[in-house]
Amino acid sequence: MQSLHFGDCGCRRQTAKRPMKVADHPNRNNIRAIGQLLLIALYLVSLFLPAIEVMPENGGGMYDPRGWIPGLACLLFPCCVPWLVPPWWANLCFFTGMVRLKQNQVIPAFWWGMVATFVSLSIYVIPTVTALGPGYYTWVGCMIGLMLLAFHTHLKTNQEQEP
Repeated sequence: MQSLHFGDCGCRRQTAKRPMKVADHPNRNNIRAIGQLLLIALYLVSLFLPAIEVMPENGGGMYDPRGWIPGLACLLFPCCVPWLVPPWWANLCFFTGMVRLKQNQVIPAFWWGMVATFVSLSIYVIPTVTALGPGYYTWVGCMIGLMLLAFHTHLKTNQEQEP
């Protein structure tokens, strides 16, 4: 004789499908990942564009004969040009914000992006900088882009959590 156990009829209970969590939503993660890749690519492009022009050390009123200083030199050798150190810290803020965004910590990423933007703008108070080039503006655009991407991700997160 075969014994039947309650619930062994082969049918499964239909459970209500749970709503997709925001962290599981594929489009949100894809948009964030694509945005981060674009920001990193733009950041790398900014390193090879002319960034700043400085007044010569002799103060003769002529521009530096070396012309534009590439962003890569500004990134790799900030200690050689002491007045570049304050804006240089924006790089660390940018990378910290990108890591936070990758870890899905959008509020800290937003604040790191904001700090990076304001620190990068501190170059305007440096008197020896005579001109800013496309590399500088592209670099600042990356800082602003981080802030906007984190803000966009936060807005999408809140929209998807509403009933």
